[in-house]
Amino acid sequence: MDIKPPQLEQRGGAYYSDAAVSLISAIYNDKKDVHTVNVKNNSTIKGLPNNVSIEVNALVDSKGAHSITVGELPPSIYGLIQSVKFL
Repeated sequence: MDIKPPQLEQRGGAYYSDAAVSLISAIYNDKKDVHTVNVKNNSTIKGLPNNVSIEVNALVDSKGAHSITVGELPPSIYGLIQSVKFL
């Protein structure tokens, strides 16, 4: 293809490629940069099972993504997360 399909313009995510290259660079160059990634909870957010997937900030280096601990959340926020994770 030599033109971008118009449907792609409507989808959003124009800068995902920049984010992907930055993430790859953090891994390859052992940068310990902060990125927002999906990881297993593993006690990052208290009150959620360890095996659920969460999207949080993490330090990314050559060994992978290391979640920045969130701890306990306010009850109102926890309620929103529960409605998504435990449907």
